[in-house]
Amino acid sequence: MPIEIVLSPDYKLTSDERNIIVNERYFTDPTKAPNWSKRLAENPDLDPSPIARWREIAYLPSVDRAIEFVMDRRIKLSDAKTLEELTRIIHEFRGELAALMTTEVRVGDVVLVDSMKNIQELKVVDDGEYIGTGEYKAALTSIAVTKNLIRIIDDSRTEVGE
Repeated sequence: MPIEIVLSPDYKLTSDERNIIVNERYFTDPTKAPNWSKRLAENPDLDPSPIARWREIAYLPSVDRAIEFVMDRRIKLSDAKTLEELTRIIHEFRGELAALMTTEVRVGDVVLVDSMKNIQELKVVDDGEYIGTGEYKAALTSIAVTKNLIRIIDDSRTEVGE
């Protein structure tokens, strides 16, 4: 059975018996089709909105290589002019991948978070709990946990009812 894994809104992985296939989303404009006028005359309710489609852009031997290809392509197609912009693109992609691999984060988890400056471990606490300065904690609904989470690295918390 072939895989179909969405990596981001613009890229997904599929497979055949020999390859991992990178697919890229693109849009077609139906109003640019040679027969658009004729089709519109026949059916005035036709939707002129662009149509999303997928095209195969690379065949690779492994998932790791496919993911590296997608990150490299996003970098090459970016309009980054500074190292900071390039870093942002890389962090965004890592965040998208992390979101795919992350299960539900709960209070007590230790998570790996990718900030713009570094990667650090944080303990997830209740939203109302005092975090303090210099503490490696993050509120459950903080940006660090909701947007910059790389992965849960310890979910061995003990809670009542578990």
